[in-house]
Amino acid sequence: MKYSDKNQPPAPIAKVILRNIETSESVSNVPMLLDTGSDITLLPKSFCEEIGVEISETEFLELEGFNNATSLAFYVRLEFIFLNKMFRGKFLVYESDEGLIGRDILNEFSIVFDGKSLSWYELD
Repeated sequence: MKYSDKNQPPAPIAKVILRNIETSESVSNVPMLLDTGSDITLLPKSFCEEIGVEISETEFLELEGFNNATSLAFYVRLEFIFLNKMFRGKFLVYESDEGLIGRDILNEFSIVFDGKSLSWYELD
């Protein structure tokens, strides 16, 4: 898979599938940054709204970024499909064009980041 040059410096991006557990409605090609510095996975809110997933108004987590800025991320329940593996459960959503795949998901895989060739791949 290729890195995205939308980020500077270029960064590893994956396209995932999100699926509504209740209706089976899904959206594919959801852009997600592979972020080994993030503890958790964060989904872009607009894609969750597109498939009609209910976003909790009462369950949330306060996030703090590397620059000490804080924001709120709210929970959703859905299926998340990455590298043909499905994860079902509660995830956090936030306002962004692309999501973040954190170590909660990345630690399930052996992934090689090849910065020289601006690509990444999963080891068998």
